[in-house]
Amino acid sequence: MIDSGRTCLSCSGIENLTDCTVIEACKDDEVCFTHKYTHGPNYMYTPELYDVGCTNQKLCIPGKPGSVFGKRGTRRHYVCETCCNNTDICNMKSACAKPSDHKELCESTNKEGNRKCLACNGVKSFLDCTEVETCKSDEVSLTQLRNDSSFPRECDDMKNITSGVYTIYPDGFHPIRAFCIVDNHNKETWTVIQHRSTGNVNFDRDWDEYKRGFGSPHGDHWLGNDIIHQISTSTSHKLSIYLEDFNRDFKYANYSYFEIGDENRKYQLLLYAYSGTGGLTDYFGSYVNNELFSTKDQDNDRLANVNCAERDHGGWWYFHNSYCSNVNLNGPYLAGTVTNSSAMYWKDWPQQYYSLRKSTMMIKRIDEK
Repeated sequence: MIDSGRTCLSCSGIENLTDCTVIEACKDDEVCFTHKYTHGPNYMYTPELYDVGCTNQKLCIPGKPGSVFGKRGTRRHYVCETCCNNTDICNMKSACAKPSDHKELCESTNKEGNRKCLACNGVKSFLDCTEVETCKSDEVSLTQLRNDSSFPRECDDMKNITSGVYTIYPDGFHPIRAFCIVDNHNKETWTVIQHRSTGNVNFDRDWDEYKRGFGSPHGDHWLGNDIIHQISTSTSHKLSIYLEDFNRDFKYANYSYFEIGDENRKYQLLLYAYSGTGGLTDYFGSYVNNELFSTKDQDNDRLANVNCAERDHGGWWYFHNSYCSNVNLNGPYLAGTVTNSSAMYWKDWPQQYYSLRKSTMMIKRIDEK
């Protein structure tokens, strides 16, 4: 699509579209969307919520479930409701749109016609399409990610692989490299979102670096908050954290539900249902659930006089007391016994303050039964 200038409401997790006051201008290759879903593991007892904003010309057919926003048609996630382009805040309409209503929803604010669109079927990349057509006045541009797309959104989408670095497409279009861990015993494939084992990568980074990700998936790295958000909200996900000290003893901390919000929500953390190796206390989820992500240049913790990320030298979800955290796997890599929380540590394992040898955070889709 060649035209631009679309303006859309842009919010996540709102119960009513009137609650959204943020407006963004879409890029040339984006359209407005409204998506309705239910939230959390107990989806039968939670309210219907909306995400609205710009998206990269993905599947957006009113009334049709699909993988456009990673929702995959599960019961938690309903349908794309509206999808228009070149409009003035076209996704303000909150009524659920039937497929037959789509023309009327967009036509009222989209009269000029003569829009140029790529026109191809079955291509794996936009670059493979060279055909252009002119849309009619009652038509909109549409890019549909077909259910038979070969693009894996996360490591769990790939079969018959071994642990290693692979290309995934968290938003269905843009490739990134990620480390996949294959648990052959439990027949599970996990996407690594954080790994540290050498101390060669500095984790005292600013907001944009944590947003985009840094390091190499072959070694120490942070996958990127935008990517973690895209994967963890595509369907329900669980989190597993591997910890190892310098005696090569190890522990696991597992959470049955994990997601982080988008940047507008400051990558808010949601964790439920802890289980872990004996001797490891849940000092993470029980303290920082619902907290916002902070970095040295964006202080989102709830302490008035302390910037925890600046003090403890790492981007993380901090809680509201003077200690800032009982767990900080993005703190300085100091290798062994330390005297305070400014370290890569998990409180009381193997002792109160101890900078760990290795940590790995990995997520996996919860299988629908």
